[in-house]
Amino acid sequence: MQAGVLHDKGRILELVDKKLASSYNRKQALTVLLLAMKCVNLSPTLRPKISEVVSVLEGEKRIDEIFEGDDTPSANIGGQCSRVLEIEPIS
Repeated sequence: MQAGVLHDKGRILELVDKKLASSYNRKQALTVLLLAMKCVNLSPTLRPKISEVVSVLEGEKRIDEIFEGDDTPSANIGGQCSRVLEIEPIS
């Protein structure tokens, strides 16, 4: 199944390698996967700046802060974007 389809169905964590079983931080994986979905948008203007991505990964910003007010469809990657709040930074 394509990443965009899993994202739209709220099942994006199914992209995590099955070999990891449950030995990974779900919030960190979700952060990385959602950032990746934004980074592969066909429209360059809808992609985050690398500095924004780094700021989320370093815990300086939350993912919802860099996409605040972003209600644009992610049709380029498979459907509507979901907003994710209160994801803890990757440490």
